[in-house]
Amino acid sequence: MKYQFAAFTYDLDQKILSRGSTPLVITKKNHELLHYLLTNPKRMISRDELIDHVWGGRVVTNNTIDQCILKLRKALNQVHQGEYIESVYGQGIRFLPKITIENGAKNNNTMKTAWIIGAIVSLSLVLVWIYTNNQHKFSNDFTTSSSPTNVISQSTLQTNKPEHFWITKGATGGYLSHLIQQYPKLKATNARVVYPTTTELPNIVIELVQPETSGLILTMNIDSIMVGTTNDSNYQVGLIIKDKDAVLNSTSITANQLSVLFPKVAAWVNQQLDGETINKPIDPHVFTDDELALRNYFRAQSAQSEGDSQQAITYLQTAVEEDPEFKMAWYEMAVALRKQADPRKALAILNAIKSDDHNFAYRVALVKGHCFDTLGEFNSAEAAYQQALKHAEFSESDEKSAAIYISQAILWRKTKQHKKAEQALQMALNATNAQYQPQLYGTIMSTYAKLAREMNKPLVAIEKAEQAIAAFQRSGDLRYQMQTKTALASILRQRNEFTQVEKLVKESLFHAEQLKHRRGISDNRTKLARLYQQTGRFRLAHEQWQLVLKLNAELKLFGNTADAYFWILKLHIAENNMPQADIDLKMLQQLHNEHPSQEILNLLNEAQLIMALQQADIDSGTKYLGLLEKSEHRLMHLYQGDLSLLKGKKSAAEEHYLKAYKKFKDSGRFDLITIILNRLNSLYVDYEPQKLALSLKKTSELKPFIYPLHKFKAQAALVSGQNIKALSILEELKLKAGDYWNHQDELFLKELQHQ
Repeated sequence: MKYQFAAFTYDLDQKILSRGSTPLVITKKNHELLHYLLTNPKRMISRDELIDHVWGGRVVTNNTIDQCILKLRKALNQVHQGEYIESVYGQGIRFLPKITIENGAKNNNTMKTAWIIGAIVSLSLVLVWIYTNNQHKFSNDFTTSSSPTNVISQSTLQTNKPEHFWITKGATGGYLSHLIQQYPKLKATNARVVYPTTTELPNIVIELVQPETSGLILTMNIDSIMVGTTNDSNYQVGLIIKDKDAVLNSTSITANQLSVLFPKVAAWVNQQLDGETINKPIDPHVFTDDELALRNYFRAQSAQSEGDSQQAITYLQTAVEEDPEFKMAWYEMAVALRKQADPRKALAILNAIKSDDHNFAYRVALVKGHCFDTLGEFNSAEAAYQQALKHAEFSESDEKSAAIYISQAILWRKTKQHKKAEQALQMALNATNAQYQPQLYGTIMSTYAKLAREMNKPLVAIEKAEQAIAAFQRSGDLRYQMQTKTALASILRQRNEFTQVEKLVKESLFHAEQLKHRRGISDNRTKLARLYQQTGRFRLAHEQWQLVLKLNAELKLFGNTADAYFWILKLHIAENNMPQADIDLKMLQQLHNEHPSQEILNLLNEAQLIMALQQADIDSGTKYLGLLEKSEHRLMHLYQGDLSLLKGKKSAAEEHYLKAYKKFKDSGRFDLITIILNRLNSLYVDYEPQKLALSLKKTSELKPFIYPLHKFKAQAALVSGQNIKALSILEELKLKAGDYWNHQDELFLKELQHQ
């Protein structure tokens, strides 16, 4: 039976809502609500009636009913604007459209022809009934649950709550892809979680490839997750196969275990594509048939996607305890350990994993390369990437090859082999279809942006970053959009584009908080704190820095914490709060004592030099400058100029500052060039005022923050006898400098006012 209303058709037998030939993906509960509305048109339906007939008499809140109605109304209006569901306060709802009913046989279109190539596969994953004997309460935040083996309780599970995303994100961690690839004619690629909008729940998207074709897409939608009490199965999946816009077949699969459900899904997909019988896996231990091990693996993948590698490790340890031969769980543990800055332990696990499965061996080799890269063992990293490339070539996977080329580009970028890095990215592009693989294309462009930034090509870097963001928007991946926007913000901050930076960082922070991606939250709050600090909003900077310190401590990001203390120290110096700056220095020292690394040591030495210069301690300044010179610090000439100035050697100071300016002049680093020119401006005010005008002109061209540029402009005007101009510049500076405006500036202003 088919119902036609407005511009829509609802096939009751197939449970398909469509507009023309385009099907709409809606939740299972929306299907039930729509069916009831269609069979009761133009009639006022109360909440109690909805509870009885749509929710089966189950106790639900008014908010649950409202959200279900809102979601159905939104789904219809997004496709075709109209008045569909009328809400009458205190009475209920009424379905308004005129309805035509068409009786007919079920549409049993079957895909038995070669033209299926290019089809799109959509699945709606709905978690339904949970056995009453599994009544363990599931934590609202699964990443901090006291027991990784908890299951979802009937009493605590509610519709559309993020704690159930572990099913979605776990499936993209290789399990479903692995099952699909056991069939000779099917390959799975580019598995990802896609967020249709910022308010909708995520879908699993996996691209499928058959010989001589590409363009199949497998989508699993978990927009409606609910609990009942009568079904014999734990899980139910609705599957729809589409050829372009036409629905060709559909079915429903139920199972009481994930380890049964997903193999059924993979087998059904293969059957609809006229696939051959499943191959026996070369290595049956890549995954597991142990349900508890698999569930913990899924939850680990979800935790990993949120940036919580430590929680992922906890789940994975439980998984391998249940099945010690579960190789993918061991592999993912190595990935998590690398992200937890323990690449040697990760390598120990990877070296212990042996497999003849080329797809799995490719993964292991690739992550080995990443570990060696992290350790600075670049020759070993390159050897691992070459091994991964062999496995990728055996699998005939362009996507895998592209991933390796990207990794090689990152390695060569680190080793300053920019030309080779650029060639590797071009090879990755040649292996990628930008239209059908937006995720991979976005990753290439994002890497290219970072390379261009290091090659002092900021405009190219901005262009590539914008292309990456657009690609990730097409793929629907908010997380990578966020990461690339964060990277773009870093490039624009170096160009003194403060307004654009603030907009991008706040957008990225919003996405990171939506995704509960704690590392992303930390990175964006760090950038926001730096921006506030650079633009004279010290109170806001302090607020962000405190949040950053707390989050970094939870994530054990010791290098990032050291960087935060370094910036906070400079913030306290700007506030002339030297006692607190001294505490910041001691915190840096303690951090290095507890977690020694070259990165933290370099920050500590620079901080000690800055403090010595502030305290006019020439001996300590000379000592720490020597340490920076040994490490070839990029601002070495700047600090050499500062120390020379402290010694009263203005000519030598100018020479060092000019060397620093020459070094960065063509780098595109407006932020660093501004700092250097402001040193020269300060020097020229008294030392060689005839050079000040040209230096100020150069500084103005870099679009710097108003302070201290306007202060030097006022001093230059005063030297040339333009008192009114000097006073007006200072008055403007006072209004716009924010917290940079200090007591000495106020005295200077009052002195001019009384002249």
